[in-house]
Amino acid sequence: MARKRILSAAAALVFALGVVAPIGASADKKKEEAVKFEFDKDMVTETKEPALSFDGSAYKDYIHLTRDAKKGGISFEQDKDSSYQGVSLKVKSETDGIDGWFCGSEYVRDKEGNFIYHDTPEVEDVDSFSYVGIELHCEDFGLSTFDGCLFNFAYRLTSADQGTLLGDTVWVYGADDDNIRRSDVLQLTANDTFDDNINQYRSNALASIAENAGTSKLIIDMPAQKAINGDVLYIDNIYIALPDSAGGGYIANVDDYNANAKVSEIVDEIKIEKQKNDTTIADKKIEKQKDTTKKRITVFVISIVGLAAAGGVFAFIKLKKRFY
Repeated sequence: MARKRILSAAAALVFALGVVAPIGASADKKKEEAVKFEFDKDMVTETKEPALSFDGSAYKDYIHLTRDAKKGGISFEQDKDSSYQGVSLKVKSETDGIDGWFCGSEYVRDKEGNFIYHDTPEVEDVDSFSYVGIELHCEDFGLSTFDGCLFNFAYRLTSADQGTLLGDTVWVYGADDDNIRRSDVLQLTANDTFDDNINQYRSNALASIAENAGTSKLIIDMPAQKAINGDVLYIDNIYIALPDSAGGGYIANVDDYNANAKVSEIVDEIKIEKQKNDTTIADKKIEKQKDTTKKRITVFVISIVGLAAAGGVFAFIKLKKRFY
């Protein structure tokens, strides 16, 4: 057991070093072939607004699964119950049946050159890493490349990430069409203490792409090293700022941003607020039912009194005729 933990830790270190290490000569070569930054003027605004807010249904056209997302059972949907503002995106993972591997585990061998993780999916594909997560494509936002862009978004992780994601961390970075990393890595590490990002949203996540980096996509990578069955990541309000060399500005919102929705960072407060709203709605319904019942009772009583009065008059007339 101890040996297995040591090997697992060593494997994690190997992968972590591989992801966080400088991009190196291959990136320099790529820079020489970098695509000229061009943009669709109709998709750019001077007003700071999120390109993706997840408030409308159009977001589905802009969020893509990574190449190996099916290995990690990745799926996503809108979330209103614990959203940052209006509606957030919830990313889930169901990894039953593929326990014992993690992103990049097909690279990890022991000192004799044998694979440590024999049950890694597509273990023969040793020329590329496994990319499990979601990604954004530059062309969807009217851009020829993400080079020089700055991404800012709100996010929170979950307790399910601790001990299941490699380093308890989600990786965010720019890549080219071949999924080769072309930018520095933003590490979002699950933490429920001082910098709590599990019980509350963090709104200042920044992923910067250097100019001439050769990126065409932004990958949000979720390296599972053991089975995960549940929510992995919540994300909201993704801003895409254009480089100053292109005149600045922001990619305009594409999915019906609700700017009037309240911003809430603390999850418990969000849930309490939702419960209050639900309770208020329920109270209003009960109050309405009470008012309706009161009105019905009042009408009924008036009707009874009216009938009684009418009956009394009728009886009086009959008696009068009988005795007088």
